[in-house]
Amino acid sequence: MYQPALRPDQIHSLYLLKLEQGRPMTTLAREAVDRYLRRFHRGTQPSKAAGEELTPATGERRPGSALRDRHD
Repeated sequence: MYQPALRPDQIHSLYLLKLEQGRPMTTLAREAVDRYLRRFHRGTQPSKAAGEELTPATGERRPGSALRDRHD
């Protein structure tokens, strides 16, 4: 599968945000992409956010369904 690369300045900004928030860079990147995609796909099935599950019937996020990302 195609995996687009981030620019060095984007990686550096994510790293600083990781330090500030204490959250994994992969989670921050996924959330940013999810927000971007939702912005352009309003009215369609929302994409699954980083570490979250969607309920089958409504597409709503289940509270407390976030998984801990251990890739950073």
